[in-house]
Amino acid sequence: KEYAKFYNVNEIFIAITGDLLNSDRRLDEKLAMSTNRAKATFLGVHLLKHFILDLNSVANISVGCVSGNESRVNKDLGWVDQIATDNYDFVIFEILRLLLPDINFITSGGLELVVEVNGHNCLLIHGHQLKNMQSDKIAKVMSKYARNGIILDFMMCGHLHETKITD
Repeated sequence: KEYAKFYNVNEIFIAITGDLLNSDRRLDEKLAMSTNRAKATFLGVHLLKHFILDLNSVANISVGCVSGNESRVNKDLGWVDQIATDNYDFVIFEILRLLLPDINFITSGGLELVVEVNGHNCLLIHGHQLKNMQSDKIAKVMSKYARNGIILDFMMCGHLHETKITD
């Protein structure tokens, strides 16, 4: 908020890149959980709602979301949006959208979402389908969009558990 005030930022885009909740498919994951995923869903909604409203006090907020692999409801991982939205990330996003009708929610809920941020096309992608962000996999994604007339300026990923900034 201080940064937004200092630099007169009046538009903020929040990118939710998946895995808002951990998996519970393995015993060690269940034992490490502080609560079950149904309760964690509502805790996540509560925390994100207040975070979004707090930021909204200084700027107009837009929120985009893609689904991650750890937050999936079922054991199997889907590669199409119909299956990918059977996911706690999508549920949290949709509850927030219903609770905050004055906030701009850019919905996809699927595996990929292109949004315009400050005049640049940004691809939100969870990243599990890219494995370790090798340049050939990134190039395939970029060319898939370019063939459809969408030139991507940058990508935001969540799954990778590391930062990699590159051309």
